[in-house]
Amino acid sequence: MKQGWNRLSYLQRGGHILGAINGEVVIGTHDRGDDNNGPVLLRGRVALRCMVRSDVVFRDLRVWNRPRFTSEPLA
Repeated sequence: MKQGWNRLSYLQRGGHILGAINGEVVIGTHDRGDDNNGPVLLRGRVALRCMVRSDVVFRDLRVWNRPRFTSEPLA
């Protein structure tokens, strides 16, 4: 990971979740609503957590909803 500012991206489409740093996908998973974690939520709150003694600063935080996608692959 480069020094300085990095871009964190998170995308959820239904139960499919992707996370990327600087455009490179670093995590991809599928959240099922039937495996004891509860239903897949399509709306709600966003939380950011910084651990104790970590140098984390957020800049230009943007969160938005997009129309549902049906034909584009996630990655």
